Amino acid sequence: MDQTTLVRMLRLRTLAARKGAPFDVERFAADRGHAKATLKTLLQIDDDELQAACRQMMETLRLTTPSRRGGAPSTVSGSLDAPAGASPAADASRELVDSEWP
Repeated sequence: MDQTTLVRMLRLRTLAARKGAPFDVERFAADRGHAKATLKTLLQIDDDELQAACRQMMETLRLTTPSRRGGAPSTVSGSLDAPAGASPAADASRELVDSEWP
């Protein structure tokens, strides 16, 4: 794991801890399924900084696919950049994917 990924992971852990969310760094780094589940859970917390860190980590770990419509990518839980009140189903163009662990 490169230094940038590690720093981002530790920042994510700190932000999660501030919200009282569990974050097992060792398991997150070793188990891709656990990392995906953790990110999905953290994305549900209403905190812009935490959500931004989750999106950044998803990109770092290549857990997303580009939009099929050529627009901005989103996550399984919907676009985090969508206006308030927008439906998560409105932007289901990017999904968590199973790819090689970096």
